[in-house]
Amino acid sequence: MKKLFAVALAVAMLFSLAAVSFAATAGSNAPEFEFVGIGDEPFHYDAVGYYDSLFSDPQYAPLQGLAMFGDGDHLMMRNGYISYGAAAYYPIIFADVNGYEFVAADSDLIEGLKFKTEFEQGANLVKDVSIVKMNVRSVVDTVFPVNQQAGLDETTRLAAALNNGVNYIYFLKISVNPYITTGEDDIIGTVTFDCKDDEELDIVVEGTKYEDSKVLEVEDLKCPINFPVHVERHYTAPNVGTIVDDEFEVEYEKLYSLKFDNDEEVELTFGGGAGSEQNEGRFTVDVSGQGKVILNVTTTANEAIVAANPGVEMYFVNFNGVKFNRAGEFEYEMEDLAAAYMVVNNQLVPIPGLEIEDDTATFTTNMLVPYVFATAELVNPAPVA
Repeated sequence: MKKLFAVALAVAMLFSLAAVSFAATAGSNAPEFEFVGIGDEPFHYDAVGYYDSLFSDPQYAPLQGLAMFGDGDHLMMRNGYISYGAAAYYPIIFADVNGYEFVAADSDLIEGLKFKTEFEQGANLVKDVSIVKMNVRSVVDTVFPVNQQAGLDETTRLAAALNNGVNYIYFLKISVNPYITTGEDDIIGTVTFDCKDDEELDIVVEGTKYEDSKVLEVEDLKCPINFPVHVERHYTAPNVGTIVDDEFEVEYEKLYSLKFDNDEEVELTFGGGAGSEQNEGRFTVDVSGQGKVILNVTTTANEAIVAANPGVEMYFVNFNGVKFNRAGEFEYEMEDLAAAYMVVNNQLVPIPGLEIEDDTATFTTNMLVPYVFATAELVNPAPVA
């Protein structure tokens, strides 16, 4: 059941009620436990600093009921916001004979649990699926503006566990491939569980130990998986939805979400300018019918390539793989420079169609990736044994 959180006080009251509910339903008359599924919504695990910046803008403020992983990391209950290269965490849920549901924290509950997955959409995005045990230390109940809905049941279960001294909880973890992309996708599928029966177990549930307990057999229990995958920090990009008319200056180390108010060519410029150590570059492309793009470019050096080419001066221009509907012309100032390459998986790759004339490197592409420009020809790093 979905409900809208109101204020932190309401969340705190909810947590207290969860603990009372457990005291009333789970006791010596409940020695049998049954696997009932996974949470309806995935949790997201990321650094505190990221969310602190999110909190400053009510439009992107997360919901109440954040639980914490380890030292300074958040387990975040939210509908979505799983980024490429990250993971979605679904809490594993059991119930006692009275129907009281709780998050699994005892290994005896998990030992007989097996699963298989089938994905209708986004199978290529899934790196792997596993059951993991994560450290969950506390629940944050600070007041933040709330403008979305959350899965009330999942927050209640976590709160009850934490209030009763549980420090580790089991999750179904779905790891997402770190694709270079500028779009959004959905991962939709089904996880089918089997749980074999087991007896004479000492199972601890939210701080209470039940001796000679039994885990009941469950067969072919199907649980839906459905969550969107976004570009990392997509919604914290500066100037989200920036309108680009015919020219736009891209600053290094920033993330942009760009829309184009133009059915002709636009010119994206980068580098150069007062105080810049980088040469100037530009990308000119026809954006007729072009949708929104997520654009990011950094200048972080590839240490392996630098180490393999001592004494050579290099400029790294690392685009995030942003893709356009049409091919455009890439230009980069080559004064005092002699060579240019793409960087793919830490390896130097020739740029198709590259021409260097009149101190300018030019080529045509519809996808901007990491590049390096150097004062001499470069060699690839030695393969890692």
